[in-house]
Amino acid sequence: MNLSLEGKKAIICGSTDGIGKATALTMSERGAEITLVARNEKKLAAALAELSAAHGQTHEIVYAEFNQPDELKRKIENYLKQSGRDVQILVNNSWGPHGGQLIDAAGNEFRVAFERLLICSQIMARAFVPGMKILYRGRIINIISMSVRQVIPGLGVSNTIRGSVAQWAKTLGCIVIGTVGTDEKIDKAKSYGYDHVINYNKENFSEKTLKITNGKGVSVVYDGVGKSTLEGSLKCLSTRGTMVSFGNASGALSPIDVSKLLQPKGLYFIRPSMQQYLS
Repeated sequence: MNLSLEGKKAIICGSTDGIGKATALTMSERGAEITLVARNEKKLAAALAELSAAHGQTHEIVYAEFNQPDELKRKIENYLKQSGRDVQILVNNSWGPHGGQLIDAAGNEFRVAFERLLICSQIMARAFVPGMKILYRGRIINIISMSVRQVIPGLGVSNTIRGSVAQWAKTLGCIVIGTVGTDEKIDKAKSYGYDHVINYNKENFSEKTLKITNGKGVSVVYDGVGKSTLEGSLKCLSTRGTMVSFGNASGALSPIDVSKLLQPKGLYFIRPSMQQYLS
């Protein structure tokens, strides 16, 4: 397995201590050019001196305070002007809120933690994702906490805010595929933010979806067309995917053959109605 990072540029937040620093050291040993971002200038200089340059790479530092998102944004914009957008790896990492019971936390503690952990991650993503798209490659690594899977007692604010960071990361990573019935609707659909738009009257949308996802399929399908697209929508799903059927534009659904359409991939099928949420 080739683990070389030669020719890659990585920007690593919270990189003067702990996991952030260890990540920077390891990536530099594997050949990456590192930019360290942290709030302590003395520690930044010390960490910079520890980075490996065995592959002939050079490293940089950005001094920024994550409790001040506007300052971080300004510093990163200056960095981009000087160093360009060709960063392939972004590591979001910041120290967490102080411990304590959730009920005892003041409102300001949530605001400060939200800005430091989520808003600053959004600032970094907005700065570097456009460059990753131009390069057609890139990775965002978010170092958060095991509390996103299991609440840790005594870390009320951290449990709450780090969970929101996990949801932000999942949302950022979503690829949205839309279908339309005419070519005239394609540009309009793209203006709403769809990554891919398929005219299901001209292309086999399930085959195209599987091609886009490298054969994996999608996690969820929302189908408002009904009868004519039911089987195709189910074919688009990955193993244990979810089909949400909510419309009958092409006619009422035919009876579903569970053993043929749902069982092979362990699919979930739901048919919600508005009344279920209003009653």
